[in-house]
Amino acid sequence: MAEIIKLTCPTCGGKLEITGDIERFACSYCGNEHMVIRRGGIVSLKPVVQELERVRAGTDRTVSELPLARLQKEIAQLEEDLDAVKPQSAKPIRALACLLVAAAFFAVSLATGRDPECCFFAAIITLIGIVFWAGWKRDNEKRSAERRQIETRLEAKQEEYRRHQEIVERM
Repeated sequence: MAEIIKLTCPTCGGKLEITGDIERFACSYCGNEHMVIRRGGIVSLKPVVQELERVRAGTDRTVSELPLARLQKEIAQLEEDLDAVKPQSAKPIRALACLLVAAAFFAVSLATGRDPECCFFAAIITLIGIVFWAGWKRDNEKRSAERRQIETRLEAKQEEYRRHQEIVERM
């Protein structure tokens, strides 16, 4: 006949009787699963949940360590992309130069008695200045929208990186 060992359930305190050949069982009182640990003539019980929790913690750490390097690269790339989409300042200077030249033509036309050729050139140069200004404004609006998209993606990646880093540091 197998030797019967009397133990107490570490979860609920119920009285247990196990045989010497059992390595894992469920408590008949609370239903929690336990492993039988035998070392140096001492028999003890260890809830399986603790083992599963230890395995889960190790798995969580590994799962969080893996994306850290990838996220660092993605964050660096998004920061580079953000630097590449800075607003331009050259086009408004061109527009301003065109408008100044147009103003000069108007001044000459006023000084010379409203010369029609000067007025025509002034009008053409004014239109060129307006085209430069409109192009600059449209381009900057496009760049601003692109910057906002990149900033949103960057913030999301940084938050994801922080979450994974917290898990790794906690374990």
